[in-house]
Amino acid sequence: LRADLERDKAMDLETYLHVWEGDYQRIGEGAYYAKELAKVRADGRVDEFPIEREPPIHTGWDLGIDDCTAIWAAQVVGMQVRLIDYYEDRGEDAKHYAQWCLDHGYNTGEALLPHDAGIRDLGQLLSYEEHLNRAGLQNTRVLARTTDLMGDIQRTRSFLAKCYFRDVPEVQEGLKVLGAYRVEMDTKLRTPKPRPIHDWASHGSDAFRQLAVGLIPEGRTPYSGIRINLPGERARLRGRGPRRYRSALASQRR
Repeated sequence: LRADLERDKAMDLETYLHVWEGDYQRIGEGAYYAKELAKVRADGRVDEFPIEREPPIHTGWDLGIDDCTAIWAAQVVGMQVRLIDYYEDRGEDAKHYAQWCLDHGYNTGEALLPHDAGIRDLGQLLSYEEHLNRAGLQNTRVLARTTDLMGDIQRTRSFLAKCYFRDVPEVQEGLKVLGAYRVEMDTKLRTPKPRPIHDWASHGSDAFRQLAVGLIPEGRTPYSGIRINLPGERARLRGRGPRRYRSALASQRR
């Protein structure tokens, strides 16, 4: 049994967490982020931590009129991207979502919006972004429409390696959404198509992808200049030896 445990832990973290640690199955078959989310949990990166005062809070959005609108809120703290909140609703106007951000203080960073937020449809005087601005959410940025969805999904996988998730019900719900985001299958050929299924998990996952693409420029490393204070982080650095510990702390202060 010990050999089976170690094999699953090394080769399939999701199976290891589910079978050996009693964790419930969170990730669907064909999920894009299965390995990354399993590693997030195995590394203990779903944790209780405070919302810091200094770093700006950014939001990533996916818009829906008849569908859901979804928003992820995040801070960059040291070398970490901390996901602190998740929200989705349907049938509400831009003012509702702007007010949610303002009420929670999630307007200190950028609101990263999908390309359609900048479009004025026929008969409309204002774009969605302009409606948000009028409602008081000012620091908005509309991202370009992706020309490489699968490439952006790969960037999101890399982004997840930097992510820590606040252990609150709203963020746990967002994690379920990310775990259910999966590839669409060709039922006749039984092969994957080069796109995800559009279902209940699409909106929150697309909002998260806006963060991954817009928050950190490609090829850059997240760094806020704010010192890390997650439980166990200092102990982990100390375990690397006094010289590396001092060097790591010094780099956090720059």
